[in-house]
Amino acid sequence: MRFSLALALALATAIAFLAYRRGSLTAGGGIAAAIVGSVVFAGGGVAWGAVLIFFFVSSSALGRLKSAPKARAEALFAKGQRRDATQVLANGGIAALLALGHGIDGGAAWWPAFIGSMAAVTADTWATEVGTLSRRPPWLITSFAPVTAGTSGGVTTAGLAASLAGAVLVGVVAALFAPQSAWVPVVVAAMAGGLFGAIADSVLGATLQASYYCERCAQPTEATRHRCGATSSRRRGVGWIDNDVVNVAAAIVGALVGSAVVNFG
Repeated sequence: MRFSLALALALATAIAFLAYRRGSLTAGGGIAAAIVGSVVFAGGGVAWGAVLIFFFVSSSALGRLKSAPKARAEALFAKGQRRDATQVLANGGIAALLALGHGIDGGAAWWPAFIGSMAAVTADTWATEVGTLSRRPPWLITSFAPVTAGTSGGVTTAGLAASLAGAVLVGVVAALFAPQSAWVPVVVAAMAGGLFGAIADSVLGATLQASYYCERCAQPTEATRHRCGATSSRRRGVGWIDNDVVNVAAAIVGALVGSAVVNFG
C-alpha cells in the first residue's frame, strides 16, 4: 500500500518533528528527514516506510547509549548527537531516490536495492554506535593497526557484530511485508548489502576520507577547523571526501549488492 503525497508528507513531518523535539535532529535535519520520509512513504509505501523508521528509531536509540570511550570519541570526531541535514541526506538520500524510481515506474527491482541501501547505512551506524562503546581499541581495517576510538576506518569486534545484527534486522523488518517465498532472499539481500556496505565504508574511511590533526591540541579530528578554533592540517585522504560522502558511497554499494542478490542470485 502506498500513501498519498499529502498523507506521506504529514506522516513524515510528524515523525521528523518528534525527532527534533527529542534532540535527535537539528532543524535542518528535521526538514531533510521530512523530505526523505515523504518520498519514501509516497514512492514506496508501508513496507518501505517501516524499514526507514526502523533505521531511524534504532539508530537514535543506540546513539543515546553512553560510555567513557564513546564520550571521548564523540568529543574528538563527531558533529554532535543531533543529525543535521547533510547527515540525513547522506544516510537516506539514496533510499529516497530508489523510492522515487519505484514510484515512477513501479518496477520490482527497486525494492531489493532499497533494502540493501538501508541495510548498509543501518549496519554502518550500528557499528559506529556500538563499536565506540567498547573499551578495547579499534583497529584500522586496512592495516590492523590500533587507532583512536572514532577514527574513520577503525573497526571493533563488537562493531562488526552490531553491523551484522543491524543488517539482518533490516531484512527481517522488510520480510514482514513480503510473501513467505521471498523471506530468505530478502534477509540475504539485507545481510549482504549491509555487510558489503559497511566494509566499503570502513575501507573508504581508512583510505580516501580526509583526516585532520590539530597541532594546538595534539588531537586527530575530521574537521578542517578544530573545536578549539585552530585550523587543522590534513594528514591523509582527499579533501572533499568526508564522512558524509563515504556514507553515500556505502549506501550505493549496499543498493547494488542487495539488487544483485535478488535479481541475479
